[in-house]
Amino acid sequence: MSAAAGSHTGPIPMALPLASLQTASAATVRDRVNRDHLIDCVGINRLPLPVLLVLADPTTFATLRQPAMAIRSFVSAARWSNRVICEPPATAQNADRPIVVDVVPPNFVRVRPQASAATSQILLDHCDWVRAIDGATLIADLSGMPHVNSVVVAWLLRLAQEHAPSRLSVRGASPTAETQLRQLRLDHLVDIGG
Repeated sequence: MSAAAGSHTGPIPMALPLASLQTASAATVRDRVNRDHLIDCVGINRLPLPVLLVLADPTTFATLRQPAMAIRSFVSAARWSNRVICEPPATAQNADRPIVVDVVPPNFVRVRPQASAATSQILLDHCDWVRAIDGATLIADLSGMPHVNSVVVAWLLRLAQEHAPSRLSVRGASPTAETQLRQLRLDHLVDIGG
């Protein structure tokens, strides 16, 4: 094939195996990702915390080769798709997620539902990305919601289920929302407040 037809000319780049980063420090991951830019995700379903922290850096550009669906969903939910590329590309990607996901050093992943999402079942369709988290504390930030309804409660339960065996932490809830969650006995399944 000619270069004009889109074939790669020159040596094929070597991919950095994600498995080799499972126990590496954030500094090691940063050095290796910044050097190689291509991460082979074959057979790995979760992104370890040091990898999450490096990919969260807005100056990091990388390509993930053959990432699991949960990893693809996380990249989309975190809105990294413009600088963290998944190969092959997803057949359909939902850019209009009703949530915002941030990786917050030293070891937190925070998810914030958009206020309009509380009135729609679509919120329940956006939990698959949680399975890509390995070693980070998941925080559901409800600071934009004065109260909770059945959709938000179901979403919190689904997040907790997907994040098990680790516990979900709910933060930023209004006093009214905290009371509602405790009345529903969710404090037995998730950490509320604090």
